[in-house]
Amino acid sequence: MNITLINCAKGNYEIAVNKKMQFKPSFPPLGLLYLGKILELNNYIVEIIDGSAEQINDNRIDEIAGKNDVVGLTVYSQPQDKQFALDIAKKIKERNPKIKIIIGGPHVSLLTEESLREFNADVAVRGPGETVIASIMESIKLNKPIKNLPGVCYKENNKIVHNLGKNKIEDLDQLPFPARYLTEKYTYGHIMNIKFGKGKVTSILTSRGCPHRCRFCGLKAHIPYYQKRSVKNVINEIDEIVSQGYETIAFSDDNLLADKKRIMKIMEHIITKQYKLDLWINEARADSGDEELYTQLKKAGVRIINYGIESGNQDVLDYYNKKLLIPDVVKTIELSHKMGFLTTGMFILGAPIETEKHIKRTIKFATSLPLDMASFLALRYVCGSDLWCEAEKEGKISYSKDGHFIYTDSSKKLGNFTSKEIIKYTIKGYNRFFYNPILWLRYLKRFLRDKDPRWFMIGFKFLINNLN
Repeated sequence: MNITLINCAKGNYEIAVNKKMQFKPSFPPLGLLYLGKILELNNYIVEIIDGSAEQINDNRIDEIAGKNDVVGLTVYSQPQDKQFALDIAKKIKERNPKIKIIIGGPHVSLLTEESLREFNADVAVRGPGETVIASIMESIKLNKPIKNLPGVCYKENNKIVHNLGKNKIEDLDQLPFPARYLTEKYTYGHIMNIKFGKGKVTSILTSRGCPHRCRFCGLKAHIPYYQKRSVKNVINEIDEIVSQGYETIAFSDDNLLADKKRIMKIMEHIITKQYKLDLWINEARADSGDEELYTQLKKAGVRIINYGIESGNQDVLDYYNKKLLIPDVVKTIELSHKMGFLTTGMFILGAPIETEKHIKRTIKFATSLPLDMASFLALRYVCGSDLWCEAEKEGKISYSKDGHFIYTDSSKKLGNFTSKEIIKYTIKGYNRFFYNPILWLRYLKRFLRDKDPRWFMIGFKFLINNLN
């Protein structure tokens, strides 16, 4: 049987309502690469298509519908990505009504039955697909009902059946390593559409979930557990990645540095093997600054660390349940800069308790830190997050009316700013940050030191293309 897995992402990055940026892909769709490996081990013929890396036109749809028995779609909640997935599902079914469509991903995990109906799909998976994909394919192959698979929703005799129970991977070490070769036809490692990653670029997950519970985050709703792979399992995968010719690895954990001893051991392996890798840390807490740890990261080849800072106001951080102190943020960012890491930070504007003074303080705080890049995002009430659930109980929002998420908007009694005002503040944040002459002096020093103009180009491109 033939199956094509499609990453239904358009490559749009939305910073506020009706304010988007278009990017080339940074990393491959790791979740689909896990599924691809499992399916190949079960003797299925697998293709993976990354919608953020190629244009899926009507000719491509014809090809997909014509050669496959099954198509799997990863569905995201961003409106443009969700619509992209809906369009693909509809066109494939129109061209081949007999084809089976399986849907999964963050949006489907939160709204499983609703997604099955909306997409006119045959199967919807809540939670990780790795535990059930082989059994689903076996049922389709034998034309048998999909029974006793927790978290799976499917159609039987024109009725929707939703299997109860929690779909959980009990031991992450039992998963095969992702089939990275299935997306080697694409080029990854872009930042602001500039190829920044050295050589072949891939990503890795050493854990799933997060041990913390920030009120704005919807992660716990579809990944409720925090699980770590063993150090041995992680370093075995790193060895395989290097043997496949990759030179840049991005750690895509939601909180990579949560366990210092574990990460020290992983980095020690890379140092001992003298792999000469470029390493990116996609998400780190802004209080993880530790001289011993950061020295080890530097020796191993870490080049970029992205921090979730969120606010320059202690009362807002407390409101978000970040368990983060402003002095610790300053210490961590200064240490990261001192170590020579490309240091980036993310900020959220529009908390329900925020006033204009709060937002101005956050923007000022961002520009005072030795960051190489900053993102200013409007607060989103994401379905399943604590903020969403609280607002839903108060009758301010609902999925049927607002979809999977909604931005802060005073007209809906969500915060103190209208959608137009919050757009203005996000743009103001970018302007203040990127028009700061101290930032460009840092860029110049980095260019003179590394003889690499690309980060200078990334900042300049961001400035001229995305701040109007």
